[in-house]
Amino acid sequence: MDDARTFSLRTRRPRAAALAAALLAGAPAAAQQFDFTVNNLSLEQVVAANSQNPFIAAHPNAASGGPGGGSSSVILQRGSGNRAGTALAGSAGSAIVTLQAGDGNHAVGVITDSPGSVIAQAQIGDGNLSVVAITGGAHNAASTVQIGDGLGAAVALENSTGATVIYGQAGENYNGGVVIRNAPPGAVIRIN
Repeated sequence: MDDARTFSLRTRRPRAAALAAALLAGAPAAAQQFDFTVNNLSLEQVVAANSQNPFIAAHPNAASGGPGGGSSSVILQRGSGNRAGTALAGSAGSAIVTLQAGDGNHAVGVITDSPGSVIAQAQIGDGNLSVVAITGGAHNAASTVQIGDGLGAAVALENSTGATVIYGQAGENYNGGVVIRNAPPGAVIRIN
């Protein structure tokens, strides 16, 4: 009887190992890319560095000026009870774009001492919260995209140059956040 148990355990281990290996090997293939299109612009196009920023391309003189000069904010909202706030300080040539569709959404975007940086926030649904901040460095981009209800995202990018952070989520009642400090130049960080 002991021999039967030993045989049974030995034959199950290779099967379990093979199953685990198959699942782990297939994990990257199961990952899905999180991508959105708004008015024929993909998310990456909206948050591109200023050399490719549609606002800067259309308004080349916006990048000049004193500390904070030449910076712009655009807030587009549809629905009721939506709130949005932006703050730009010491960040010439920077821009913040916020799009909210639905009810009771809240968005805050802040760029401090990071010239040429861009924040893009898009929320579609009800009761969503997005807080994005870029401090220090230069020519950074950070964005949040949330589709659904009761979603919350907080993103901070500190002391980086030429870095891009994209945070996207869809569904209901998810909350998350990330702080990226001293990202290498040109880093692209996607969080889905």
